[in-house]
Amino acid sequence: MLIDEISEGLQPSVVERIAAALRQERRTNGTTILIVEQNLPFALGIADSWAVLKLGRIDDAGDVTAGTAARVLQHLKI
Repeated sequence: MLIDEISEGLQPSVVERIAAALRQERRTNGTTILIVEQNLPFALGIADSWAVLKLGRIDDAGDVTAGTAARVLQHLKI
């Protein structure tokens, strides 16, 4: 499943219901979900692994851990 910016413009309660549905889909059916998302807490709450693309190439990637958000945010600094 490919999801692009699904949380954009939605109220937080709706975003959480979507996240719960996606987690259930993974758990129940084993569906692979590719999420393109700027809402980092939302994406990391669903993901097992992550990647940051730069100029169309993977610049950094790894498994989701407690330090993932900080690592991803380092790529966003100008």
